[in-house]
Amino acid sequence: MTEPIFVGCERELARLESLLGQALAGRGQVAFVCGEAGSGKTALVSAFTAVAMRQSEEMIVAVGGCSAQGRVADPYLPFREVLATLAGAAGEHGPQPQSAGRLGRLLVHSAQVLVEVGPDLIGTLIPGSTLLAKIGKVAIQKAGWMDQLERLVQKKRDPLGAAQVAMEQGRILEQYANVLKAMAAEHPLLLVIEDLHWADEASLGLFFHLSRRIETSRILLIGTYRPDEIEAAGDERHPLQKVLAEVKRYAGDVWVDLGQTPEPEKAAFVQRLLDSEPNRLSDDFREQMYRHTGGHPLFTVELLRSMRERGELLQDAEGCWTVGAALDWDTLPARVEGVIEERIGRLSETEREILDVASVQGQVFTAEVVGQIVQMQMRRLLKELSQELERQYRLVHEVGELKAGRSLLAAYRFAHVLFQRYLYDALGLAEKRLLHREVAQVLEELYAEQTDSISAQLAWHYDQAGGGENAAKYLVRSGELANAQGAPQAARQFFDRALEILKPPGEALELQWRALLGRHSALLRVGDPQALKADTEALTRLAESDGPQKQAEAAYRRLLYANFSGNLSAVLGEADGAIAAAQGAGDPVLEARGFHLKLGAYTRLGELPQAAKTAETALACARRAGDDAVLANVLSEVGNYHGSAGDLSAGVGFQLEALEVARRAGARVNEARILTNLGADYRSLGLYPSAQATLESALQAHEALGARRERAFTLSLLGLVRLGQGDPSTARQLLAQALAESQSMGDQYLHAACLKDLGYVYEQQGDRASAKGYFGKAQERFEALGMAPLAMEAVAGLARQALALGHLEEAQAHARALQGYLAEHGASSLPLEAHLACADVLAALGNPQAAREVLEGGYRDLIERAYKISDPEWRGSFLESVPENRQMLRSWQSLHNTEG
Repeated sequence: MTEPIFVGCERELARLESLLGQALAGRGQVAFVCGEAGSGKTALVSAFTAVAMRQSEEMIVAVGGCSAQGRVADPYLPFREVLATLAGAAGEHGPQPQSAGRLGRLLVHSAQVLVEVGPDLIGTLIPGSTLLAKIGKVAIQKAGWMDQLERLVQKKRDPLGAAQVAMEQGRILEQYANVLKAMAAEHPLLLVIEDLHWADEASLGLFFHLSRRIETSRILLIGTYRPDEIEAAGDERHPLQKVLAEVKRYAGDVWVDLGQTPEPEKAAFVQRLLDSEPNRLSDDFREQMYRHTGGHPLFTVELLRSMRERGELLQDAEGCWTVGAALDWDTLPARVEGVIEERIGRLSETEREILDVASVQGQVFTAEVVGQIVQMQMRRLLKELSQELERQYRLVHEVGELKAGRSLLAAYRFAHVLFQRYLYDALGLAEKRLLHREVAQVLEELYAEQTDSISAQLAWHYDQAGGGENAAKYLVRSGELANAQGAPQAARQFFDRALEILKPPGEALELQWRALLGRHSALLRVGDPQALKADTEALTRLAESDGPQKQAEAAYRRLLYANFSGNLSAVLGEADGAIAAAQGAGDPVLEARGFHLKLGAYTRLGELPQAAKTAETALACARRAGDDAVLANVLSEVGNYHGSAGDLSAGVGFQLEALEVARRAGARVNEARILTNLGADYRSLGLYPSAQATLESALQAHEALGARRERAFTLSLLGLVRLGQGDPSTARQLLAQALAESQSMGDQYLHAACLKDLGYVYEQQGDRASAKGYFGKAQERFEALGMAPLAMEAVAGLARQALALGHLEEAQAHARALQGYLAEHGASSLPLEAHLACADVLAALGNPQAAREVLEGGYRDLIERAYKISDPEWRGSFLESVPENRQMLRSWQSLHNTEG
């Protein structure tokens, strides 16, 4: 009997073919195929993939499926399956919609692309060792990128250590998109994500990100889902609904809805299905079939198959189907549940036992697990599965082999999830618990030392078996892996459940510690201050009764919480304790990290003498620690200090050294951040072309890594570069982007800085009222953050606007505030814009002597900074190219000419 898609849904198939045509032309597309269970989604997509591969010989198809198992979905599961297919790491004979030949042509290229633009995906979303083994079989000559692959695999070989490196979700999203785009440049891609209604939030975030990033690539991204599943989410909005709404907003109608088929088309479907094979079926039979099934594809197919199997439909001598003598519509099931019940009821006791155990594994199961639990020889079991359950009853079908360590497992899938759910729901509670435990134990044995790849499955099985320490162990491990995969929301949920199981105090303290530590890392990225505070306190309490290492880690977590809160005074308050605890534990890496945050706080607060002492100590500590990634961060922060202190030559020198160390360590995140800091120093020197080129390189790197905060900060610096080059319009666009990003991330410091910088833009454009508004908001925010120097810089902007608008009393009040701050903290405590603004107001108010004193202080500070610049060309650029420096020289010269 022909599958329903070939006898119906021609309109839907044509719609997908139209989208494919646009994708092949380089205009990437996203589409959704939706409908209730059994409506023909899988059949439609399967037929379409066959059409797509006939249409393009270069087309590569990759399918990933979401799982309904567990309280928490396995992060990125469908996209891990897609990536494994594209990289040839899906098992020796894994289920592929296309021939191995097509994938073989992509193998070497995909591995190289992963190394070059998606290195963080290796070891997190795709096993590096498997990738390396695959390449070794086909590579004719070893290339430089293969050395890098080996280094990446070696770096992440320690599973626990690798998982502790929490990754920003944005890096995963951006690198995944870049990998797909690079692959699509060689081969068009058709990517199918099945059952989005079961997807975890990380996968949905990646799906949406890809839908926006493939617009100029030869990629068609299809997602399937059941509308009734997301509508039945209760009071809480299903996370898929937001994604659907956003895609509809920018992409329009990209839905193929199998639930909106008009009644005439449903009736036509029944007719076409019946006529797909020779028959002599009457009009009355056809009407009865439509009345009983409503034209529902699964109901119709299953009812027709059931009637044939029971001999109620027969083939005559000419091979035409005819109605038998015993046909009785009243005794036939009118709903698919009845059809399923009837079919499963015909199974033998052995066949039913096999499927009962299989249903506990899920829609996809492995014969080896079933065989061990039912204690059946593999040869006999495979015969039962392939000949009886697949060919005769059509309840399962073989999908290939799955890799488990060094072994391959025979994988099967239930023909429809409804079969699996029916069998599973029919089991008693005690039987379910027992089978879940047995499945988990067999999986542990089969995967041996490589259980990370199935940790979420093991966590679910042990949890369903009654919880206990085994469940907690795999929940914690799943959370750690989710952190490493940049899925903090999923990580938090894994840790939440683990801590529920470990709730009695005093039990499994090491697991409690790991769960709290992992959840703390997740919360730092999720942004839940109250929960983060509670976990910080819990870690402190748990560490009190343990050794110095845990106490040092808890102290560092208190420091991280203070830094997360944006309270720089609190950072300084916690830093010394964290550093002392790290020293007591003999942990130079934690010690260096503590000094790094302390130095950054002193620098941003403008407390430069303290920053100078901390910079020297931090650098010595980082060099002792022997960790190049930490050393690169500290070197760059030391460079920031020197730049803030006016020694730009030293600042650039430290940034260049930091860049070299980061590249040596392969720390691409640090490298991108250092490029941003280097670009900032070039801007301060007035080397605008160098600044622009460096910042654009940094921006590209941040985008590839998905580093949102760093990207926003780099955008703001590029805006200031364009402003310095006399292009306020472009500067305004860049700063507006940075402002929006900082606001969406909740970064208060960056948000305030963007407000201040936009004040400069509007001032240059002559819009004094807008400039005043931005400077005013920036002042308020900097004062709330305790960042007095930056607040006073905003006050200087307000003074200039008040003077230009003729509001002399207001200008005078601002000038007095600036005078007082300069008198207390010295000329170098504020940028030259503040000196110039204060002097202009004082001169306008008839106080030339006070104006002269302010200018003198600013001029001396400018000359001192200039003479610290060793390169004569850089010194000349610093004095003549930077607008405020040039203005100070002109004002000073004008003052002396007047006095002369």
